[in-house]
Amino acid sequence: MENILSVSSPVFEKFILFLPKLITSMVFFVLSLYFSSMSSKGVKRALQRKEVDTELSLLFVRVVKLTIVIIGTVIALQQVGFDLTAFVAGLGIVGFTLGFALQDVSKNLVAGVLLLLQQPFDIGDTVEVGGYTGVVTNINLRATEIQTYDGVIVLIPNTVVYSKPVRNFNRIDRCCIELVLEVPYGLDMIMMETVIKKTICDLPGTIQKDPVPRVTFNKFKQDSIELLTHYWIDIKNTGQITSMNDYVSKLDVVLSNNGISANIRVIGIDET
Repeated sequence: MENILSVSSPVFEKFILFLPKLITSMVFFVLSLYFSSMSSKGVKRALQRKEVDTELSLLFVRVVKLTIVIIGTVIALQQVGFDLTAFVAGLGIVGFTLGFALQDVSKNLVAGVLLLLQQPFDIGDTVEVGGYTGVVTNINLRATEIQTYDGVIVLIPNTVVYSKPVRNFNRIDRCCIELVLEVPYGLDMIMMETVIKKTICDLPGTIQKDPVPRVTFNKFKQDSIELLTHYWIDIKNTGQITSMNDYVSKLDVVLSNNGISANIRVIGIDET
């Protein structure tokens, strides 16, 4: 019994001496959790007042919260005499390895943050980037989602979006829409031009003067004549895809009523 007491006595004394450090360490850790929670709420409210993008706001809040918790944890460990040298060195090696392995992901994340900060386009804008033209349906930290004219959803990595030229057709007052119309031989071309121009002028948001809609001959094909149509729309009054859909559907009805079968396809959208 005396041997047990003689052994436990130094252990108990060490525990008593260590207890204040342990309590101090726990206090620092709890305070770091409290301040991280309060700071993240404050940052979130500030970003909401500035109408910062939701996903970017969430990223900033998480970074602030994690940073405060890490600092508090380091201080707490120092209070109990924990040697951080080897720990930090180990974290550096792990961080370097992960950074090298996930460099593409990291590039996309950084590019995503820069895009959300600069906001070269918004959801709903019609853009041309990376060889694709369509409506932006989603923007996240990894990729930008675009719906093309044929309804296909394309995910473009943010590194591509950030490094390539971006044409935003919603940041202009008007734009030119170009479409190709293939009609069979033997038709009255003057009548065709009149029908096409009337259909275009009846579309909402079409600019009818300065410049006027144009219908021009493009080339002869084996079994048809290819006509090129240009018309301009006011972006504030209509959208590019809406206008093109209306044009194709209405012209198809008019031509069908006159017994004419035609093939219409989009060439592109140009700023003007």
